Amino acid sequence: MRTVHLIFNAHLDPVWLWPWTAGVDETLNTCASMCDFLDRHPEVIFTRGEAWVYEQVRRHDPALLKRIVKHIKAGRWSVVGGWWIQPDCNLPGAEGFQQQISLGRAWFEKHLGVFPKIGYNVDSFGHTAALPDLMTAHGQRSYVFMRPMKNEATLPARVFRWRGRPGGAQVTTFRIAAGYCSIQPPTLEHVELSLSELPPGVDDTMCFLGVGDHGGGPYEAILEWTRQLPDLMPGTRFIYSSPEKYFKAIASHAKRLPLVTGELQMHAIGCYSVHRPVKLGVRRAENLLAQARRALEIASPAERRAAQPALQQAWEQVCFNHFHDTLGGSSILTAYRPAEDQLGGAAAAAETVLSETFRRRVHALPPDPRQRFVFANYSGESFAGWAEHEPWLEWSTWQPDWCLLDERGRIVPHQLVEAEPLMPDAVRLLFPLKVAAGEVA
Repeated sequence: MRTVHLIFNAHLDPVWLWPWTAGVDETLNTCASMCDFLDRHPEVIFTRGEAWVYEQVRRHDPALLKRIVKHIKAGRWSVVGGWWIQPDCNLPGAEGFQQQISLGRAWFEKHLGVFPKIGYNVDSFGHTAALPDLMTAHGQRSYVFMRPMKNEATLPARVFRWRGRPGGAQVTTFRIAAGYCSIQPPTLEHVELSLSELPPGVDDTMCFLGVGDHGGGPYEAILEWTRQLPDLMPGTRFIYSSPEKYFKAIASHAKRLPLVTGELQMHAIGCYSVHRPVKLGVRRAENLLAQARRALEIASPAERRAAQPALQQAWEQVCFNHFHDTLGGSSILTAYRPAEDQLGGAAAAAETVLSETFRRRVHALPPDPRQRFVFANYSGESFAGWAEHEPWLEWSTWQPDWCLLDERGRIVPHQLVEAEPLMPDAVRLLFPLKVAAGEVA
């Protein structure tokens, strides 16, 4: 007998056709409505992911979080995903993806005592081949997605094994059929599509129900409709379930599922050319925060502890703006103004940590009778190229007998080039420089 796992959920876009502040409202309203729904109907289960969502509840309505925790402990509220937000799964850098998962994991383990074993990005526009290795490193060996859909990419089955590279880690992956939510009243076709393309031997599938995008979730009419399904589709078993229960049900088939290697691409291709400032802002903030982390690796434990709160808050802002409609480029213009502000704040926080950490290191150097240049390479690669510096000469000009010396007293070739401020006494020095990764020279 075929079994349909009915997944009651509410997709929450915290930013899309509305600003992030409206996303906070939809989060609180949806979670409160779902707690009421579960209180009325003890047979159903609700599915919800993303640490950012739960953090908004914790900040704004602690009593509501207690109600959610009670339902989680009773097995009525399924926690999936476990990342900070459902990000765009193409554009974040390696450090950004690591933070996306580790920040979410830290939140769930601290506040709920659990970390979901199921990756869950149902609306992201494509999925980089790096994800299977990243997820399995955090103990996530199952994945749920919807895009690319059937008309956008051909896959061997609805559920399959996915790896990013030959020999790489594998995750059991499910592609949602008709939609991750049911904004219009559901139909039998919606259910029948979920039963299509199942691999041989697998008789279980997932069907997602509930109003989504701007929140909502299942409501009384949807529940009543599902109660009639056994009569409408004889020979099919329907259970109120969760992704966790589904993957347990098919666990014995996992090794025999079809194998897919590489990226899962792609939906909404044109949006990736939209709103360049946020794409650049995310990458700049990611890179600065990565440099700050490397700078702190050689700092004192006290310095690392002092910088941690600022860096965590900055990463939370960056990871929030990884959201697939924000970074992907499909949100309204007014939603991007606060995104640019948030990313600018994250970059500024990283620059502050870099500046303070670097200067403490410089001030600890032994004194030198000459004016000294100190360079730090906090990137992950060695640097060999040209450096520029504009010394302040107190309204005088560069003298012909002045020169640059290295730490051994040898002359460093240099050239005078036009300075940024077009002042008659300003000067910029151009000279070759080599600094190994992590070195302060």
